[in-house]
Amino acid sequence: MSDPDIRDHPPLQALLPDLPADRWGPLSGFPWIDLLPETGWTAVAYWDTRPLGVWPHQIAAHCDVDRAFGLATNIHGDVTVHAFPTREERDAATRLLAQHWDSQTNGSPAQRHRNPDT
Repeated sequence: MSDPDIRDHPPLQALLPDLPADRWGPLSGFPWIDLLPETGWTAVAYWDTRPLGVWPHQIAAHCDVDRAFGLATNIHGDVTVHAFPTREERDAATRLLAQHWDSQTNGSPAQRHRNPDT
C-alpha cells in the first residue's frame, strides 16, 4: 500500500512536532499509535464514516498547530509527513488518501488483511 500523490507545503513541516520513532519494528504500529498523543498527533481511525487504513499496518494521523495542519502516514513502519496551511487542505488530502487506500483494497475488510505479496 502506498500514499497517493498529495500536493502539500513542505516548508510548513518544520512547524509540526516530531512524530514518535517506531523503535519496535516495521509492523508494530500499535505502540506508535499509543505514543502519538504525547507528541501532539492524533491517530485517525475513520474518515467519512469508513475505516481509514488497516491498523496496525497502515495508519493515518493528524496534527493541528498555529500555522500548519499535518497529515502523517505510517505504512509498515515507513512514515511520511505532509503539511498544509489550512485544515480544509489537510482534510481534502485525507479524503484523497482514504479514497486511494480504499481503492487498493476494493473496500473489502477481508482484502485489507490480505498479504499484498501473495
